Amino acid sequence: MKILVKLADVQVSIDDFEKGETDFVNSWVLDSLTGKRFDTVQELVEEINKDFPIFSNNIDDYIFIDGRIDTDAFVNADNDEPTPCEIEAWKVGKITLYNAHLFINLAIVPDEYEREFTEADAEKYGVSIY
Repeated sequence: MKILVKLADVQVSIDDFEKGETDFVNSWVLDSLTGKRFDTVQELVEEINKDFPIFSNNIDDYIFIDGRIDTDAFVNADNDEPTPCEIEAWKVGKITLYNAHLFINLAIVPDEYEREFTEADAEKYGVSIY
């Protein structure tokens, strides 16, 4: 069996030092992960970190909920890890920092799906092939 990434989605919100998370800012789909298959969740987590180093490569930093894994990262306006100076400026309200949430919907698929997915496969497993 393989782990199929049905959808990998990042949603970014403003993180206010005093108020916590406030307004939603933007979101995007991680096309490089969507539709990929992995032997283990650890392989998936390592691939996430390789392509998007703001997200942890430690499996303990991920939450597993009903066919989905989630994690988040504290980021600056460039979606990079904030510097210590940026964090200090954020604490006193001089700059805005953000929380980037990663949501990954998963399915378990048989090994025979090592071939490219067809439209029928995509419909069966709830993943877009486009």
